[in-house]
Amino acid sequence: MTAKKTEVIPLEFIVRHYNAGSYYKKHGGKYGEKFSEPLFEITTKFEKYDRLINEEEALEISKLKKADLENIKETILKIDAVIEKQVEKRNLIHVDGKKEFGILNGEILLIDTFGTPDEDRFWDAEEYGKGNFVELSKEFVRQYYENLLYVCPKCNEKFSYRDFLYAQREKNLSEPLIPPLS
Repeated sequence: MTAKKTEVIPLEFIVRHYNAGSYYKKHGGKYGEKFSEPLFEITTKFEKYDRLINEEEALEISKLKKADLENIKETILKIDAVIEKQVEKRNLIHVDGKKEFGILNGEILLIDTFGTPDEDRFWDAEEYGKGNFVELSKEFVRQYYENLLYVCPKCNEKFSYRDFLYAQREKNLSEPLIPPLS
């Protein structure tokens, strides 16, 4: 296998199959409920933080055509169907995931890994059946840092590490050191 340099499409494509994560935080509803249809979200890729955008802005930023966007969605659904089939064999639920694409010689290609705990969220199916949510992804690390209080060395105020990180990025200041997991 050889790697080839592609033009990265400056978007991240998220498909949610269950109400969880940032979607749940923003919209509420019943946590863990399966959506009747997959929910597509698009965020920016190269901004200070991933910003949720609509399809119109995604087309403008990426210079893609509407048909290209539809093909990307179809591709993601096919990939997710394979992931779902494989993780079901392991008694897991595929909750949601992120995909990234690029362009090489005019062809749109998937350019990032997928189906791993870094890009996708999984739950233990047996525990889900009991009403419990056992995260098998990087979500537990994300939750740890969202809840961790960080003391600003300059002002001595307490912030969640995530809020402090985003505030530093907004001001174009250096990012705070990542506190150790303890």
